[in-house]
Amino acid sequence: LVVATHGFSEVYRRDMESLQLTIPILSYSTSTAMLAELQAADAVFYLGAPDAAADLLNHLRATESDIPFWMGPQGADPVFTDRATITGPVYWAIWTDTAYNSWSESQAPATPSAYLTYRAACSALAHSAGHSASSEPWRVQISSLSPDGTSHPLSVK
Repeated sequence: LVVATHGFSEVYRRDMESLQLTIPILSYSTSTAMLAELQAADAVFYLGAPDAAADLLNHLRATESDIPFWMGPQGADPVFTDRATITGPVYWAIWTDTAYNSWSESQAPATPSAYLTYRAACSALAHSAGHSASSEPWRVQISSLSPDGTSHPLSVK
């Protein structure tokens, strides 16, 4: 797993090392250094801004078409989908509840950040009316991106 972000700080590096994962994690602060060392069996998990993620994916696909490219909520950001040429395996993942998928079908923009704002507003309104907020469990939601930038939720078992 290759973790890439602009300005990858020493704090993030220590946090990643403290996880004691059984897979090797390499971190790079520049795409040039990362692209020079990528191998076909690697995957990239990008932790930076959506515009920089698009730039990195575009550079990556110029040399490596099949390396999986992973992001957090940046993958649903219109800045990413507008700037990136989406080819090869591209995924994004967020923490969410089971209502996100149905909510996202009727919203624009249907970004994770917009959903979290919506959920926070619902919780605040419920609390102010004397009701308890939803106690629905949260989970990881993974989506793939098609070349036109459309997200497709994947089933995680």
